[in-house]
Formats: sequence, structure tokens, C-alpha cells
Amino acid sequence: MEGLYRGPKEVWHNDDEVSADLAGCYTTDLFTAFAKQWIGQQVRADAEQPFFLYLAYDTPHAVLELPTGPYPAGSGLAGGLQWTGRPGAMINTAAGLPDSFVHPDYRHATFGDPEAEQQWPDVYKRYATAVRRIDDCVGDLLALLADVGVDEETLVIFTSDNGPSIESYLDEPIRADFFRSFGPFDGIKRDCWEGGVRVGALVRAPGLIPGGRIDAEPAQFHDLLATFADLADIAAPARSDGVSLAPTLLGSGSRSPSTLYVEYAVDGRTPAYAAFAPAHRGRQRGQMQLVRMGDHVGVRYDVAAADDRFEVYDVARDPKQEHDLADTRPDLHDMLAAQASRVRRAHPEFPRPYDGEAMQALPATDAEAAATEKVAVVVTEQLISRDPVLSELPWTPTLAATRSSSLPRRESVNVGEPVTPDVTAQEWTGELVVPAAGLYDFDLVGIHHAVLRVHDAVIVDEGSRGSVRLAAGQHPFRLSFRGAVVPRLMVRHRS
Repeated sequence: MEGLYRGPKEVWHNDDEVSADLAGCYTTDLFTAFAKQWIGQQVRADAEQPFFLYLAYDTPHAVLELPTGPYPAGSGLAGGLQWTGRPGAMINTAAGLPDSFVHPDYRHATFGDPEAEQQWPDVYKRYATAVRRIDDCVGDLLALLADVGVDEETLVIFTSDNGPSIESYLDEPIRADFFRSFGPFDGIKRDCWEGGVRVGALVRAPGLIPGGRIDAEPAQFHDLLATFADLADIAAPARSDGVSLAPTLLGSGSRSPSTLYVEYAVDGRTPAYAAFAPAHRGRQRGQMQLVRMGDHVGVRYDVAAADDRFEVYDVARDPKQEHDLADTRPDLHDMLAAQASRVRRAHPEFPRPYDGEAMQALPATDAEAAATEKVAVVVTEQLISRDPVLSELPWTPTLAATRSSSLPRRESVNVGEPVTPDVTAQEWTGELVVPAAGLYDFDLVGIHHAVLRVHDAVIVDEGSRGSVRLAAGQHPFRLSFRGAVVPRLMVRHRS
């Protein structure tokens, strides 16, 4: 439906015939009504067949359009939003005046000194009404799950993609500090301060997940793919950067630490809100980078070169990031800077000022090996699977990920042991020992679809070739591929 909506007080438009059918539809209502109809179709077709729905609401956002009227009474199958399918009125709220309804709780809301109260400006009434509408919509969807009998075993995750936004296509600007939507943090959308990137998530599955718990261990969106694969009892793609959150959700076992990394380039500055630390107000953004390990975050703004220093914060004790530890804890700085070099690879279409930086090696543990004159590839573990399910997946699977499932899909074998033809997937882990810093090319002879990671970065992505800059020393790798063929891993050094 991209491109169908123009802005407040205007209607759906497109050259497609659908435009007339969607005229007057509020997008949040439209998405919800269609989602309800689609879920009902899935359950009616096969109540035992799992389904997956990604529902990305576009409000509250820059348009800040108001609904056409109040939320319909009731919820679920018999009430709330409904998909009618009638031309010109595809949903039951496609009536009334577009961009007209302000929720009663906010229509006369005031702020300021009790003796000199002021009415909320229109833009904030719009924002609050949009948020309230999403709350109604999610409640409607949850009621539907109960009505069709799949509430207990359906996993619902509600979260946001970034901190509060200040875009407004209206004449009236909007500020994120009116509602203080950034919470106890500094920064908003497009910032790499905590207020720009840290968001909450609500997770619900009454028959699977014990309720009433709060987990403070950080995760990132790529963890959801690994989590969904784990809960579905299939191997996650080896190219996925995520780890399964199932142990945390199910309250059993332990999960691996998430890879937490952000890089973002954008013009503009952090707003100069009084609630923000002075060092953050009006901060030039430019190229930004963030990496987190444990409670410590390394962040740098307006990066010009690979050797620009990170600011280092203990965000558990200092959520506003006011006390930079980079000078007093150089060990933390160096650890975070090293990790930042190990989680990414350069891409020619998206140049960054630190692309020429080599991945830092592990701390030296074997001086003799590190001083070798030739590249050494040391395989320390080989995992194989004979599970035929893996051959049906459209991706190269990972075998070494921690799984909450009781059905492991691998067995350990000795390196070099003959592999029988019924092997469906393999995974090797080990170390690369390189004698000098430089650009290294990797060629996998004998296979065409593999995933090779060096440290946490994907170097070969569902192919057979890749390149990366490495510092001299030891670098862990993981190679995942299909079938019984044992490939040759060739590494060539370019100066």
C-alpha cells in the first residue's frame, strides 16, 4: 500500500483501481481490519497450521493524520474493526470525515502551571490519539486470537523500531520533549544515544511464556529471526546475526549474548532539549557508530577516520550517558573498539570512513603461531547433520547455535573423519592465523553456497568467495555449508 496516502485532510490516491475502495480509510484501522480478516482465514483453513504475521503500523509518524471517528465498539470476531470488502468502504470505519477525530481524553487536555494552564497544541493531540488508536487495535487483535481459539499458543511481540520522532508534515512542528518520550535517556530517532536506539518490547504467549517478568538483558531485532526459528524447531540461517531468545522467554536454560551493533549516517544534530546532557545538545550526527558489550556502550558521532576514539558509558549505571569512561578505562575503550571492527564488513555501495580498518585479532595466546610466515587454517571442531529436514530449507543452516529445543540437529565427529553421503549440512569452527595485516581473499573450492564468518562478521554470504581486511594474529571463524562434500578453504593475502 506504499504511496497511497498523501497527508492530513487528503484522501487515498493512486492510479490503481484500489484507490476508490480505500478512500477515507485510516491506515492504522485499515492494517488492523485486514490483519484480523487474514488471521481468521488462516485459522479457518487449518487451525493446526502455524501462521506468521508481520504487522508494521505507520503511526504515529510524520503524517500524524487523525482517524475518521471513534474506535468501533467491541473487539475480536464480533466487534471492533471489521473488513467489509465493500467497494468504497472496505472497512467499517471508512465513514465520516477523514482527519477529524480527536480522542476525548485529549480534546481538551492542558499542560503547564495549574493557574495558567494551556491547551495541548493540535500536533500533540494528534500524536496522543494515534498512540491510543494503536492500543485499541492491539487489544482488538488479542481478542480475536482468543475468539478463534489460538490465544494460548500464539506468540505476540510488540515493539518499536527507534526512539521518538519529530517529523511533522504539518505546519506545526513537534518536539519529543513535550511527552518526554525518550524516557530517562538522551536522544531521539536518528540518534545513536540510548534514547534513539533503546526501545522496549512486550512479549505475550499465555500458554508458553510465564507472565509478569521483566528481562533487562539487551537484544537486537536480528535476534527475532533466530528466536522464531528456534521455537519452530528449525535451524536458523547461518547468515543471521541473531541468537535465540527462547531460553529467556520460556524461562529455561541460558541464552548466548546478543551481537549489539549500530552504524548510521545522517545529517542534522541531536535536539538541544534542556532534558539532555549539555554535551549531547546540538551534537553533530554525521557518521555514527555504536557497539555494546555487557553494560558498556561505545559510541562515536561525526566519525571522520577509523582511529577516532569512542566515548564509553556504563549505561546500566549511567543511562543518560553523562560520564565518559574512555580515558579512565582505556581497557574498555580498546575492547569495544576491537569488537566494532569484528562485527562488520565494508561494502563498496555504502562507504564508511572506517572501511579501511582491519579486523582486530584476538589477544595473543600463542606467540609462535602468531609469528607464522604463512596463513594457517586450524579447524578445531566439525559438526555434521544427517537430518533430511535441513536439505529442504532455502538457506544454509547454522548447527552450532544454542538451541532451547530438545531435538538437536547435529552430532560431533572428529575432524577429518570420512563423511558419508547422507550428510545434509556441516559446520566447521576454528582459527585463522595470519602473519601480516592486509586484505585477505577467501575461496571455497568444491561448494557454491556457504556462509563464512570471521569473528562475528559474514565474509562469504551464501556463495563461495569473500574478502576482508585482517590484522596480524588469530581470528576465529565459522564455516557453514550444505552436503557431504568437504571443500578446500583457500586464503590468499593481498597487500
